[in-house]
Parts: sequence; C-alpha cells; structure tokens
Amino acid sequence: MKYFDEMKKPFNVINLTLAIASITLTIIFYQYSTKKKEISYKTDTTSSLIYDSENSSSNIKLYEKGNI
Repeated sequence: MKYFDEMKKPFNVINLTLAIASITLTIIFYQYSTKKKEISYKTDTTSSLIYDSENSSSNIKLYEKGNI
C-alpha cells in the first residue's frame, strides 16, 4: 500500500508521465531518423561533343586508324 500512496503524490505522477513521454518520443524519433539505403542512379542521355570537324582546336587531335 505504501507504493500506491507514493504514486498518488502529484510530483511523482508528473515525473512518471514525463518519463513515459520521453521514452515514447525517443522511440518515435529514432524510427524517423533511421535512413533506408537504396540504390539510386541517374542516367544522362545527352552525349558530350568531344570533337567537331568545323570547329577544331589545335590542342585536340583525333586519330583514326593511324591518320589525323
């Protein structure tokens, strides 16, 4: 009976309520913070123009079967 008499005191009720709320919030925030690993990638369909025969640069040369 002494235990239940102590539980009826307002200070103990507030502490118990805060403890239960904090444990519950800890579990909820932990679940939201876990990151799920997924494989992701992005494909780029546009191709880069490396060589343009109309606008050639002296720094870049294109070799094709031994010929420039």
